[in-house]
Amino acid sequence: MTRLVRVPSDEQLAPLLCAYREAAAAKRRQLLLGGGLVGIALALSAVGAEVQPATLWNKIGNFTSYFDRLLTLDSGARVWTDPHEWFWGLARWSRLLETALIAYVATTTGAAVAIIAAAPASRNLMRHAWVRFVVRRSLEFCRTVPDIVFALIFVAAFGLGALAGVLAMTLHTAGTLGKLFTEVAENIDMRPVEGIASTGGSWLAQVRFGAMPQVLSNLASYSCCASRSTCAERR
Repeated sequence: MTRLVRVPSDEQLAPLLCAYREAAAAKRRQLLLGGGLVGIALALSAVGAEVQPATLWNKIGNFTSYFDRLLTLDSGARVWTDPHEWFWGLARWSRLLETALIAYVATTTGAAVAIIAAAPASRNLMRHAWVRFVVRRSLEFCRTVPDIVFALIFVAAFGLGALAGVLAMTLHTAGTLGKLFTEVAENIDMRPVEGIASTGGSWLAQVRFGAMPQVLSNLASYSCCASRSTCAERR
């Protein structure tokens, strides 16, 4: 079925087109004003942070020479002259292995602490407000303080070594994963938990058999992601 669309006359279109042009011009002025303000804020931030474009231009050669150094052995020869030494340097691989072990031990320990703290920090699993308050504030402290600060404290206490790094990363990981685990626990289906409670089950039984089966897959997923990111940061 064919329908005819009536086209307004020029007299009727004129005010509409004029209003459209004014709205488009106002929109362009807003974009220009916003862009100008962002540019001014960026320039002031660069001045405050002492960002110097001249330094970038003068030192750009150090960045490009990095790739040249990658292709040079410690002896000064090129890597293709001794590929075995370049690729199978056991000393370098052993340092990377130690770094990976530190990352995985710290992440595993931090994830275990976060799993233990998730239930007491959850509003639907812990009824005592003071317990939730203490656990939540502790997790916030662990994830708010940078891990480098923890590392400095533990280095002063235990000296340089893997132990200080493991402890620092464990606390920071526990705080970060604890927040994620708590949010997961607060979104579970409470019917299994209430069913165990109605049969006289203890609080630990409610968490173990009512809540843990629902969140275990998410906890494992978050822990694996945190482990990979922590290992990448350490490298």
